[in-house]
Amino acid sequence: MTASLSERRLIIIRQGCVSLLSQDVTSIREVARVIGLLVAAIPAVELGKLHYRKLEAGMIAALKQEHGNFDRKLNITVDMKLDLSWWLDNVDRHHRHIFRLGGSLGVSDYEWHLVPE
Repeated sequence: MTASLSERRLIIIRQGCVSLLSQDVTSIREVARVIGLLVAAIPAVELGKLHYRKLEAGMIAALKQEHGNFDRKLNITVDMKLDLSWWLDNVDRHHRHIFRLGGSLGVSDYEWHLVPE
């Protein structure tokens, strides 16, 4: 079984990424909005967790500098654009496999182990 994104969600994510990629400066709020889209997609995009951290770090740094004002501007760095480009190139190719173990997990005070059924 796999988890994947709907076509509607793919379009929204692509639009957000293209919007940020086309700008060198944008509001912190817009970056936060796109980060929210990407984070919400992570359960269905296998490697997505590895490709939004530069955006998040840039947003956090800008928020600290601007004293939490989401309406202030943020420079979009090359690293941030690389993360956005990864999402554009891969969001519709990746999906997450959901595996169900054929057993139960045994837990004791000192260790855990898989108990086959």
